[in-house]
Amino acid sequence: MTGCTQISIAEEERLRSTTTAVLITPTPSEVPTPTVAPTVGPTATPTLTPEPTKLPLPPTPAPDAALKGFSLCDQVAGDPAGGRFSARVTTITTTVEAKFERLELGLSVPDSSVLPHALAHCLSAADDAQQIGLPQGNEGYALLISLDGWLHDDLFRASTITPTLALSGTTAIASAGYRVADGDAGAQLALLLKQPLPFRVSLAQNPLRLVVEVAKQPAISDTSDMLTQASAGSAAQPAPIYYLESGDIWRFADGKATNLTSSAEVETALAVSESAKQIAFCRVESGASADDSLATSALWVMGLDGGDPEQLAAPGRTCADPAFSPDGKRVAFAATDSATTPLRWGVFTVPVAGGEPTRLGSPSDEWSRFAPQWLDADRLVYAAQAEDTRSTLFLGAKGAEQDIGAALTVGSTYASLGRPLASPTGAIAVEALRADGTGAALLTLDASGTKLSEIASGYWVRPAAWGADGSLYYLTSECASSLAQSYALFQQPAQGQPTQLAYGTTLGGFGQFVAKGGSLAYVAYSHAPAAARGPLAVADQGGSSLWLIDTTRGTRAKLVDASGPVAALAQ
Repeated sequence: MTGCTQISIAEEERLRSTTTAVLITPTPSEVPTPTVAPTVGPTATPTLTPEPTKLPLPPTPAPDAALKGFSLCDQVAGDPAGGRFSARVTTITTTVEAKFERLELGLSVPDSSVLPHALAHCLSAADDAQQIGLPQGNEGYALLISLDGWLHDDLFRASTITPTLALSGTTAIASAGYRVADGDAGAQLALLLKQPLPFRVSLAQNPLRLVVEVAKQPAISDTSDMLTQASAGSAAQPAPIYYLESGDIWRFADGKATNLTSSAEVETALAVSESAKQIAFCRVESGASADDSLATSALWVMGLDGGDPEQLAAPGRTCADPAFSPDGKRVAFAATDSATTPLRWGVFTVPVAGGEPTRLGSPSDEWSRFAPQWLDADRLVYAAQAEDTRSTLFLGAKGAEQDIGAALTVGSTYASLGRPLASPTGAIAVEALRADGTGAALLTLDASGTKLSEIASGYWVRPAAWGADGSLYYLTSECASSLAQSYALFQQPAQGQPTQLAYGTTLGGFGQFVAKGGSLAYVAYSHAPAAARGPLAVADQGGSSLWLIDTTRGTRAKLVDASGPVAALAQ
C-alpha cells in the first residue's frame, strides 16, 4: 500500500488553485510570497542551529498505533506528477473500525493510463462554501479529495458520479459526494465532518482503490493551543504595546487599551520610536477604503499619546512599511510610484523633523522595493521583487545600493526570499523558500548577505521577533495544513542553544510578534485564511487577541480581546 505523504507547495500549486496566504504587495501585516532570485554565485555554507533545550512543558500524549499516519496535514496519494489518468469507479464501500471510519473507492484503470493520484486537505465548511461561492450556512468541516487529473472520458461517465453518496453506519463522516470540475478533467470527493478529525488518504493495490480513513476522535481540544492558554503566574508588561486594529492605532498600557486615532481616516501601518517619542503611520485619505490597494495614503507622525498628528511625506500614491532609525531621527517607508498595476514600490527615508524624502535605488530598474529595516543609523536592508518573479534583498547606505540576496538562491537549495527582519545588533533574519517546494527555512545573515545560520526544522520556519540582546524568536510549523497549525515557539540566544517556549495545535493562527524586554507580545487569531499554515497571514475575519509571554518563566497572559483582527504590532 502506498501511504500518504505531506504535500509540497509546488505540487499543491500545480494541482489546484488556492488563495495565497503570503501576498506579494508590501502591506504592513502580510509577507510577500518568496519568488525566484537571479543566479549570480555560490551560497555560503550554513551553520545549523543546535537542538533546542525545552522549558518544562505539558506532557505530549503517546501516539496511538492504530492511528499511525492520521493527521490534519494536507496529504497526497499516488504520484502527483503522473499527469492525467483514466479510471472508472467500480465500488464504493464504507467500513467502521474501532477508532476510525473508512471510505473506499474501487477503481478500474486501463493499461494505457497512469495510476490515479489525489490531493487531500481539510478546511472549515464555511471556508469551503466561500471558496466555491455558496452561502456560508454550513457548520462542521470539509475533507476534500481532489482528483484533478481524472479525465472526463467514457470510463468517467460510466462511474456513478452524484452530488451525494449513500453511506452506511458512519458517524464521523456525516455525508459524502462528488463535485465535477468544468472542462475535460477533474473531480473532487467532498466529505462533511462534524469535527476537525485527523485523516489518512492512500492508494491501495490488489485491487486498486482510493482509501480515505477518518478518525472518530478529534486531535484538537480546548487545551491544545498553549499560546492561547493563560498560565499560572503573571507576565509583566515592561512597556506600552502599540497595535493596529480595525483601521485605528491602539495603545495597551497599565492594564487598558486606548484608541489613539479614533477618526474617519484609516491607518494601515505603524512604527514606534521611544527615543523620539513618536509614532509613524500610514493613513488612507478620508473617504477611501483600506481594502482598496490603489487608495491614496501618506506617511504621518504623532506623539505617543496620539497628539499633534501631522503629515510627514507623500512622495507616491500609497504608503506602507514605516520603520524608525535607531536614533528616531528618520523614518524609512515604502511608497508606490503610481496607480498602475502591478504596483511598483520604492523605498524612501525622510527626517522626522521634516524635509524632502530621499529615494533608495533606481526608480527605473526592474525592482519593486519594500519592507525596509534599519541595521544601524546609516544602513537599511529591504526586500525587492521583479515582475518576472525574481526576488532578493538590497542593502542601502549613503546613496549606494548593494544586492546581498541573489547569491542565496543559486543552486538547488532555496528558490526565493521573503521579507527581512533586522536585529538591533545588525543581523538579518529572512524566510527562504525551499527550491523543492517543501516550505521554508529560516536564515540569519550578516549585513553582506553571508549566511550565519539555518533553521530548517519542519515545514515552515518563520522569524517572529528579535530581542534587544540579539535573541531570535521563531515559530515552526510541522506541516502544510489548510485547517490547523501545529507549531512550536523557540528563543535562540545570541550564544548557546535555543529554548522551546511553547507548542501546540490551533485552528486559528498567529499574527505579528514583538519583543518587549524579557517578554514577547503576540497576536492570536480565532480564524486564519484557508491556506497552508506557516507564513505570516493576517486574518480577514473573526476575532483576535493580544497576548504576552514571559520568556524566562514561560508564563502567558491575555492582554486584550479585540473585536476584529489585529493587523499589526509596532516593532
